[in-house]
Amino acid sequence: METAAATMLVEIEVEINAPKARVWEALTKEMGAWWREDFFITKKPSKMTIEPWAGGRMYEESESGESMLWSTVNWVIPGEKLSFISQIWPP
Repeated sequence: METAAATMLVEIEVEINAPKARVWEALTKEMGAWWREDFFITKKPSKMTIEPWAGGRMYEESESGESMLWSTVNWVIPGEKLSFISQIWPP
């Protein structure tokens, strides 16, 4: 049996009318303030986190201890850039 492999590059750019330092703070320390509940995958989600260093995770956790790894951080320029490698498949 043969299985096809596929890759996809997704680049998202969102312009935000705020100083870079403020946006960086919101991304790396305040995700709970803006991450929409309908974006979560786990049941009864409680927290979304980005660890802003190479090898860090972007992940969600639920009240029951369930968790979902969204991405691994592969490039950081502090205050400027976060780049991720992701492998998300529908549950």
